[in-house]
Amino acid sequence: MTSTIPRKHVFLWTALRSCSSAFERSILTLSRTQLMSEPFSASFYFGPQRQSCRYDSKEADPKASYENVAREIVNQANNDNIDLLFVKDMAYYMKGRLGFLKEFFQDAKHSFLIRNPKKTIPSQYRASENPEIQASGWNYFDPPEAGFKELFEMYSFVKDNLDANPVVVDADDLLESPKEIMKEYCDRVGIKYEQHMTTWKPGEIIQAWQDGWVIAWRRGALNSSGFIKSDSSSSKPEIEYPSDVVKAMEDSQAFYDKMFSVRLRLA
Repeated sequence: MTSTIPRKHVFLWTALRSCSSAFERSILTLSRTQLMSEPFSASFYFGPQRQSCRYDSKEADPKASYENVAREIVNQANNDNIDLLFVKDMAYYMKGRLGFLKEFFQDAKHSFLIRNPKKTIPSQYRASENPEIQASGWNYFDPPEAGFKELFEMYSFVKDNLDANPVVVDADDLLESPKEIMKEYCDRVGIKYEQHMTTWKPGEIIQAWQDGWVIAWRRGALNSSGFIKSDSSSSKPEIEYPSDVVKAMEDSQAFYDKMFSVRLRLA
């Protein structure tokens, strides 16, 4: 059923390389909107309860605890100067902490963005080979960061505890029909859709993307002017991926398929 109640606090949970930066860019075309981009990355990688050893050489930041980040999100949602707080984050950052969704974000609207792991995981591997991204400290592929198992577990938690019909958007559907998908998404999560949402000026400064390691990942979205469908007809050289990349794709496919089956579909 389409929501008619404006939501001030909307989450988009996703996995790496799922066109989520372009999704953020679309949301930022709306007035009186604040974006928080991957706030729980600080907890997962740098906080006192961090779950990744990727940045172990950096001293843990006590301010980046999961509870502190959650409270900051709630504080921002209560800002009277905005009509919408939109939070985009990776589901795997919340591994073992799904209870936070019920404790802190029960009144928020939780939505999900998916993309075929045969596209996201090779892209994730190639990103680890990108010199600009490597300079930010992300210099190897780590299979647990594929994130599809955690994304499906979060979807199931939300469905069982918070919302019987959470919205799931597939990135390829979005790229194929951006206006129609964004309108339907907005209607379902309670955001007022506006016609200009699928185009924007390239190169604009995005406050939420100012961190150096963030910019490296969002270069394509930063320079884009809208949702761009890749040209599947163009021939690309075959790449033989390492066995851990192949296994990550295989392990992720079933979780993706389950979410794909309940994705938002146009009438």
